[in-house]
Amino acid sequence: RQPQPRCDAMAAVLTADVGMPDTAAVAQEVDKGGAEVQKRFLSFLGAYGTMSAADTSTRSTSDDARAVYVEALNQLKDEERSTLAINFADVVDFDSVLAHEAIAAEDYRF
Repeated sequence: RQPQPRCDAMAAVLTADVGMPDTAAVAQEVDKGGAEVQKRFLSFLGAYGTMSAADTSTRSTSDDARAVYVEALNQLKDEERSTLAINFADVVDFDSVLAHEAIAAEDYRF
């Protein structure tokens, strides 16, 4: 059902009358904490399993050392599925701060 023009016009008048900002002009707020969690989680997905967890500074992404979850993501895509199972112990092994302070502490948010 499409909105009726009269309703759209009334909404515009009401917005102008009460001084509400135009929603198109409102800038979106960036969630810096969420962006950092996303960056760290993507790093985990791309690198976990390529080298030992103790050496995270020189992780290899060569074909002979493909990351565990990259393979799983490729299979997910090929099979047109949308759910990826992540072992929480792997996240702890890779980045304990990400695991405990972001994912475990704020599991409903992320």
